[in-house]
Amino acid sequence: MNEALGRTLEHLQALVSFNTRNPPRAIGTDGIFDYLRAQLPDFRIEVSDHGAGAVSLLAVRGTPTRLFNVHLDTVPSSPHWSADPHVLRVEGDRAIGLGACDIKGAAAGLVAAAQATDGDAAFLFSSDEGERDHHDAPAPPGSRVPGPGSRPPFTSAQSVLLIPNSLMKPSASSTPQSADCA
Repeated sequence: MNEALGRTLEHLQALVSFNTRNPPRAIGTDGIFDYLRAQLPDFRIEVSDHGAGAVSLLAVRGTPTRLFNVHLDTVPSSPHWSADPHVLRVEGDRAIGLGACDIKGAAAGLVAAAQATDGDAAFLFSSDEGERDHHDAPAPPGSRVPGPGSRPPFTSAQSVLLIPNSLMKPSASSTPQSADCA
């Protein structure tokens, strides 16, 4: 295993261990957000609690022109899991755990990449993918880059929304733990 993959899996193990199931909408500004703050010490960090389990963390280093946006909440775990869904298991070339492939794996990769480089970067981590009526939601803190000057807000053309490359529909040969990779 190469070093980048090893670091990504270390972060993924930590991220999967946090209970970010949504519902029940019980996600606060501590836990997974404390972990991310600790992993990105050279970033300007802004954490916002929008209420009802909706939290966002904007991490900015330098003066980036793009924003990577990932959610950290997961679906509720299924009773069909054969093991604790909050304990990452690596079996061959598969990492199995609640949120591992949607989308804590992408978040782990971003953190590992940020630690391996020193260039400009901006990440928006949120805990509210789709359980809230976003028409009435306040603008997320990532709508404007904090810092000196009057930089324009990130536009949708400047944001990179990371989503899984597969919706992980179970095949006839899938086991429950692999199909529950949500």
